Amino acid sequence: MPKESLDSDKVNYMIWRGLVYSLIDRDIAQVTKDGVAAVNGFFGPLTPTSTESPAPDEGEFENARKHEIDNEQPQPTTNGPASKRGRLSNGYENGFEPTPMELDDEQNPDENAYPSPEQLPSPVVATVGPEQGTQMDKVSELSTETIFLELSDDQTSRNAVLLQCEWNPRDPQILAAVGTDALARMWTLDHRGTVITVMSPTSDESVKFALPNNHNLHQQPLEVTWTSDEDFVICGGDLLQALHCVDGVISPTRKYETREGHALSKLSFDWRTGSLATASETGTIDIWDQTGSRRSFNAHQGVITSLAWQPLPFPVHVSDDSERLLASAGEDGAISIWNARSAETKSRSSMTMGSTVVSLSFTPDGVFIAGGTTDRILIWKVEDPALPRASWLRSDQTGWRTPMSQDSAGDENQYNLCWDANGHKLAYGAGNSLAVINFRQ
Repeated sequence: MPKESLDSDKVNYMIWRGLVYSLIDRDIAQVTKDGVAAVNGFFGPLTPTSTESPAPDEGEFENARKHEIDNEQPQPTTNGPASKRGRLSNGYENGFEPTPMELDDEQNPDENAYPSPEQLPSPVVATVGPEQGTQMDKVSELSTETIFLELSDDQTSRNAVLLQCEWNPRDPQILAAVGTDALARMWTLDHRGTVITVMSPTSDESVKFALPNNHNLHQQPLEVTWTSDEDFVICGGDLLQALHCVDGVISPTRKYETREGHALSKLSFDWRTGSLATASETGTIDIWDQTGSRRSFNAHQGVITSLAWQPLPFPVHVSDDSERLLASAGEDGAISIWNARSAETKSRSSMTMGSTVVSLSFTPDGVFIAGGTTDRILIWKVEDPALPRASWLRSDQTGWRTPMSQDSAGDENQYNLCWDANGHKLAYGAGNSLAVINFRQ
């Protein structure tokens, strides 16, 4: 049997109908056995039906009626459906405030009086914010700052098992370790950041210097060039620092004022004029004089990959008004030659290789320049760079394609070009492969 729908119009009709019946009952004025008319209201008699006791005044009767209704349990009435029961008093002395009915909402589309359990809405899950205990901060990655220490330099003791290690309680730079196979070793960790080491080619001696401010070598690789027998300059990121090495001690000297975020990546020194050239990842070249002043010009679109000063044979003298040529290459595939002493910001000449130029090299006499990409080399004459004089294709050489070089081709990130003392042969290195190219017999 289908359920009957129930809305506010039907409820209002039922209430109106009950009021009409109550009015009829009062008009009929049913007489009791004592001859006193019993006046009834919609919810019951309004006057007492017995004359044995005096009738209370109107106020006392009203209070008594309210007290009786508030304390008694509701009884079924005969003026409405069997499922309806009388309401408890809401506590208002001067009437009541009706509560709006919500029977006409569109929450029951099948028009049944009561929704079935299948039609009840699903509970809504409250999501005020992240669950308690959820980590919102970024996790610091410590792998790049790890230093690995060898437990033993002796090959026969490489299987030693570490049993205990302890830091010196007063010196945080000293770490000791003991273990099996007579392992007992102590390390002095001068610095956990970037350390510069100068080694002597004629002895086993070396000198170390720790960079201040914990320079991150992984994010900002360093370039270095000697400016004399005892002085050198390093650059990387925002760092451009001159250092002095003598009597087994490295000490900083001049620190150049660089632009923040300039990202220096290449460095080259011209001992003929004492000029220092630096290149940035933004394509800018800076020429620094001996006083620390600089002159800048935009050279490439993007990262500059190589810088090289043109060599001059002896006894060529460089006067104050002589030009000084500097070659640069970049990821934009261009090679440009600049007069570093000129106020002109336009290059003296330029060539293009079509893809990223990874290395540059002048012949010792400065007559030719070679540029290399990942797969070929082109050689130009400096005074006439309109067309290359020679070329070499890496893919054409069968000896280059060894099984090992094929496996590591995807890992190549270092390339080198250099000429022999006569300018006849060119060495080209890429990854773990090295080729010697004959240019002139």
